[in-house]
Amino acid sequence: MENLSNFLENLSSDVDLGHHKRNQAFLRQVAAYCNQNNEFKQSRITNPIADAMSSYRFSRNESISLEQLREIRLKNILKSTLPDETLLIINDVSIINYYKHNSKMDRRVVGDGKGKGYEYVCNLAVSLERECVIGVAHDCLINETGPDDSTIINYHADTIFDPLSRTDPERLECNHKHQYYCHFRHIQNNMADRQLISVGDREFDDQYFFGQCISMGQNFVIRSNSLRNIQIKSVDWLPTTDYSIHYQGLPCSDGYVCADMKKIVGHIPLRAYKSIPLDGKGRHTDAHSAKQWADVSYGFCQVRLYRQFK
Repeated sequence: MENLSNFLENLSSDVDLGHHKRNQAFLRQVAAYCNQNNEFKQSRITNPIADAMSSYRFSRNESISLEQLREIRLKNILKSTLPDETLLIINDVSIINYYKHNSKMDRRVVGDGKGKGYEYVCNLAVSLERECVIGVAHDCLINETGPDDSTIINYHADTIFDPLSRTDPERLECNHKHQYYCHFRHIQNNMADRQLISVGDREFDDQYFFGQCISMGQNFVIRSNSLRNIQIKSVDWLPTTDYSIHYQGLPCSDGYVCADMKKIVGHIPLRAYKSIPLDGKGRHTDAHSAKQWADVSYGFCQVRLYRQFK
């Protein structure tokens, strides 16, 4: 409870919704959401129905915009991080599933196209050094009209996509790869003095995004499919028998050979990193509750991508 009080006190300095009562209503909503998972005894008896009605009234208040709420959240993340801290911006990690949501009329075709719902895209900020979640750096909800953050995110700022912007703007705004880059650029612009590492799943394996991250002076970590064919300098630890043929794409660079990711990972020299405590089901836990330990090692090498940009 003391930590919650300190959090609300720090948060209050960033809340400016144009009226004192609106500010207080916002802080009450945050406290109510935090208390839903609070294991400690509450200082007051809560009324679930009253809390739900209060939440609906707050969300329906047209004087409070999503842009204001997102700005408050982003300011709080900046206050919660140190200037020399590295933030992992992890894309699309939410467990919220709106695919079977039937209470609204503005649903869109999602998933396999057999159902309607909403898509929620979340950019989670995680401290690399402290190994803890700092907050949500940005998010958006996508309905049949597109993402709800188009007033602050310019999805049509890149001239390379001008033809698509003119002919099919909705498709561009709803494209996950494009959203990923646009969201990261927005976060970068608001955290210019922070070191960011963009983290994503293999659907974001995209050369255009990689190039833009590098141009902004930021790094990225993308999980890649093991079938990904790349170019690598000739090294002693990769047997020549594991070279692959040159696939369609850009020419092979001088001094480089072609190989697929799976073969490289199988031979790359590793360094011991640390041991992670796991419970009886193989899930991460604290050291006191550990039933087993997983030894983690890492390895790296420089590669070149040569798949043509599409």
